[in-house]
Amino acid sequence: MPTTGAPADLVILKITKSLAQLEDQLHRIRPLLSENTRVLAAGMVKAIHTSTLDLFGKIIGPTHTSLAKKRPA
Repeated sequence: MPTTGAPADLVILKITKSLAQLEDQLHRIRPLLSENTRVLAAGMVKAIHTSTLDLFGKIIGPTHTSLAKKRPA
């Protein structure tokens, strides 16, 4: 992950079960984001709770969620 230069246009993140780990990751990527950066985060539905979404909002800013889709068999 670059630490200098222009802000990232896109960040793809896997949401883990550990909120502490997610919080650390979000704090680390925050300096690389601009208001135009799109952050795509995905994980298992059972690991994504209201507290997970609140954490994104608190550290990164306003968030939008989409409907969950079942993995193809």
